[in-house]
Amino acid sequence: MKKYNLIYIVLLLLLVAASASFAEDWDIGGYIRSEIDYVMFKDAPRVAALDKVRLRIAREIGDHLYIHTELVYNRMDGSSLVTLPGYNSLDRCYAQIYFPMVDLTVGRQRIAWGTGYIWNPTDVFNPFSLTLSDEEREGISAARAIVPLGAASYMEFVQTAQQNPANDKFAFKIKGNAGLFDFSSSFVKLNSAGDNQFGGDFVGELLTIGVKGEYINVFLNSGRQYSRYILGADYTFETDVMLIGEYYFNGLGATNVSAYDWTSYLTGSIYQLARDYLYLGASRTYGDIYQIQLSYILNTNDGSFVIYPMWTWNVLNDLDFYLGALTMGGSSGTEYNPNSTQDPTGLLGNTYYFAKLRYSF
Repeated sequence: MKKYNLIYIVLLLLLVAASASFAEDWDIGGYIRSEIDYVMFKDAPRVAALDKVRLRIAREIGDHLYIHTELVYNRMDGSSLVTLPGYNSLDRCYAQIYFPMVDLTVGRQRIAWGTGYIWNPTDVFNPFSLTLSDEEREGISAARAIVPLGAASYMEFVQTAQQNPANDKFAFKIKGNAGLFDFSSSFVKLNSAGDNQFGGDFVGELLTIGVKGEYINVFLNSGRQYSRYILGADYTFETDVMLIGEYYFNGLGATNVSAYDWTSYLTGSIYQLARDYLYLGASRTYGDIYQIQLSYILNTNDGSFVIYPMWTWNVLNDLDFYLGALTMGGSSGTEYNPNSTQDPTGLLGNTYYFAKLRYSF
């Protein structure tokens, strides 16, 4: 019964918000999501149930101030997988102040850089995730200033505030536009050790085909340097079928399985082991009711892969049902099918089936 306490609180808040006087001043929304996962581990299948509630509260105060807060509740019950107690988090909590020459945002916020569909080398704020999730990425604590330069151009300054000040980042980006293309250049001071990143990105349309790219070069204090880049394209047919392709070059990765840095990979210091990756995706919508998607990630160096099909059904205006699977495979000892020595957690190389229901309010 306790795991539903926050849901009851959310519903109570919605009832309070229904009063005209309150609703006029505050913008309240969010969602309630329940998910069942069936995981085909190498030793035995396991089941988990995940519940998530996100409550968004925002308000405009005059012409120069906007405040935004998002509270999140997560709970995982795993009869044969794992059970985690419910926990709350303040995922967003920021204020936007509008000055004549600059917009300032201070607090825990979402900052997203880059133009890539799967990989974003220029984005130092959000790590790569295999789940290709439709959910929001976690916020970060930072101060961000945007200085408009024109209708489609601006300068952006970001200073993060992390628990370990040595990992704080200072980032600068300038964005412009030319014809059907947007482009930007950026610089990031990655930490207090003196590691720096220079990069840029573009997105636009060429002969009715969407094209995009990102490039970075990282200069480490040790004297070592490496690059990362992506090139991608997408095309939407008149039948509402969309095709996407993206190539990712990871200069920090290896071309041989024996050279993989599993220690850094499992601790989260790096997010990819190999040098070359390919993403292929296809989706089709059927009116405003159904959508089918198929995603495929290939490690072209060792042949391991991820396949991620999903079907979405808009049951009602505010109610969506998702059914899908995520399969990882390849030869034993590769990135997406490691052995027990390489991956003691046993989380890789499995097939995850899921069904989830999401109500938005």
